[in-house]
Amino acid sequence: MMRPLNGVIAALTLLPAVALGSGRLYLPPRIAIATFFIASCGYIINDLFDFRADKINKPERPFPARKLSAWEGINGALLCLVLGAVTLAGSDIAIWLFFAAFVVGLFLYSFRISSWLVVANFWVATICSSAFLLGGLITHASPMRQGMLIAAGTLTFLYHFGREIIKDIEDVEGDRVAGRRTIAIVWGLGFARCCAATAFGLMIATSYISYFACGLSTTYLLLISLAVSLPIVLIFAGLVFRKREGNIKRASIALKLVMIPALVALTVAGIG
Repeated sequence: MMRPLNGVIAALTLLPAVALGSGRLYLPPRIAIATFFIASCGYIINDLFDFRADKINKPERPFPARKLSAWEGINGALLCLVLGAVTLAGSDIAIWLFFAAFVVGLFLYSFRISSWLVVANFWVATICSSAFLLGGLITHASPMRQGMLIAAGTLTFLYHFGREIIKDIEDVEGDRVAGRRTIAIVWGLGFARCCAATAFGLMIATSYISYFACGLSTTYLLLISLAVSLPIVLIFAGLVFRKREGNIKRASIALKLVMIPALVALTVAGIG
């Protein structure tokens, strides 16, 4: 229900965010734990509102599989929210305001925005890339470091925007039943693939622009080229030339795995 792996990844995103903002390899423990619990709260809320779509797309999840009731989900979400808030005790007001906006954004997405054409993809990408705004707030980043954080935020936004479109292609059957308007449903699967490929193409281009504009290290360049850009190109080549059943699901999982070396590359950029 909490999707702990996703919560851990959300918390670990603070590593490159803090590294880019300060030049140090440091994970602030309280804010990382708060990020884990509040992200978990968002996942539970999303699953509660996604019940109709998940009955078709992901019937093994706790709510459509009837392993947990809606009340248990609500109580779990509230518990995660309280634990996140308790962990933030003593933090700056700016950090509190960030997490308050974060929670509101997660709720609004699940409650209404997830059914809005394109806006839903934009919303998720913005929420995910906001980790680098949080990194700037934590480190009180200098103007030069702010530029690096903006570049990383742009890369992260494009990554999640593209991956959300891929996930919409994967979930088209359940989304149609739930009454959602996604790019895949409204404009077709082929156009959705082109939109996702464009987003990832812009992400790759931005990663190299950032290398020159911010004077990043050669290690960053090697990591972003070999561990991020090359796998993404191969994933989309597979989507174009090997149109098999289940290929979209494999592509979605592979793109999620690419996030790990991408975070490593951004962390190296910060401390390099």
